[in-house]
Amino acid sequence: MLEHVPRIIDFFQDIATILNKSGKLYLILPDHRYCFDHFRSPTSFAEAFFIHSQGIEVPPWRVFDSTLEAIPLNDPVRLWTKGGIATETLSRRKSFEGAVKVLDRVLEGQYVDAHFSVFSPRSFILLLYNMVNARLFPFKCTAFYPTEKDSFNFAAVFQVCSEILQVGKVMAYELHKLALLLDAPDILGE
Repeated sequence: MLEHVPRIIDFFQDIATILNKSGKLYLILPDHRYCFDHFRSPTSFAEAFFIHSQGIEVPPWRVFDSTLEAIPLNDPVRLWTKGGIATETLSRRKSFEGAVKVLDRVLEGQYVDAHFSVFSPRSFILLLYNMVNARLFPFKCTAFYPTEKDSFNFAAVFQVCSEILQVGKVMAYELHKLALLLDAPDILGE
């Protein structure tokens, strides 16, 4: 459900206040490459930080992007093959005019649900790395499960670790673990 959360940095910080020291957060996330978010660009740390730092409740551009760029295909087996996806789906997306109407509703203050964030395993690990490096992520990653062939979900497990925000060696260790994941294409399924 993280993809439906408009303010992901705030989400993680709020969850950290609820969990006790041994509490764990389990996330199962859609890999945008193998679902209807196939042509969307992954959410960057810069974007997540901008939303967080500016207090933006619902980023209208992400609703617009979700409405305009989502394709009418949610078949991971078909999307793993990659061939012919654009010719098969792009002409069947929501119209530009329809996406603008949805954008206008958001700009008028109406909440519209969307995949506010999209990730691949690699983009998600990079986001985590940058959040740790900025001292905005009070968790350590205890397990990571890449997207398996012909599926569209990957998963991660986190444990609250407030020391990451305060102790340089703890932060450096977590950054090193995340960097190793980024360097391991077989682990990330890419």
